[in-house]
Amino acid sequence: MNEKLSPIQNDTAKRRSILIRTLRIAQPFIAVVLCAFLAVTVYNLLFPAHVPPSQNEFDENVKQVMASVTPPPPFSTRVHQAILPSLVFIQTHRENDQDKKFGIGSGVVINESGDILTALHVVADAVEIKIHFSDGSQSTAQIISAEPKNDIAVLRPHQPPGWIFPAILGNPGAMRVGDEAYVVGNPLGLMA
Repeated sequence: MNEKLSPIQNDTAKRRSILIRTLRIAQPFIAVVLCAFLAVTVYNLLFPAHVPPSQNEFDENVKQVMASVTPPPPFSTRVHQAILPSLVFIQTHRENDQDKKFGIGSGVVINESGDILTALHVVADAVEIKIHFSDGSQSTAQIISAEPKNDIAVLRPHQPPGWIFPAILGNPGAMRVGDEAYVVGNPLGLMA
């Protein structure tokens, strides 16, 4: 059975022999690579990679962060909201020899009777005073008290509104230099 191999068969046998030896030598390396691949696969299954947020999730997070750092409204805004039901808009009509004159101003309801504190220059020499209350009702009014030295007048409406919201006035004697003061009214004749 000793046959002679042809040169092609002999060459193929040598190649197989080299391949088998190479595989035996590379076997530990291949085993290490397979174990590493298996370890990485198991790790990824146990600890999946973090999925980046979608654009919608990102936008929602930005909104939440922005809302949490938005400061509360300033104290002046809260003061304005508290006094708003007490504010009135005042229109005056003055007559003189040459023409009719109209004026505007603002005031604040100061008691349960609906009396209104305003600046005297707003209503001085008026032949008609018309009050617009915050609830939308209107009435004419008359001056019941005035203090020209301090430019203060108190008006009494002829028909107070159904709901009266008097402002809570502070103690001017308790004011000190540097205390905050807020001026409220109807700038440019606009009802706020």
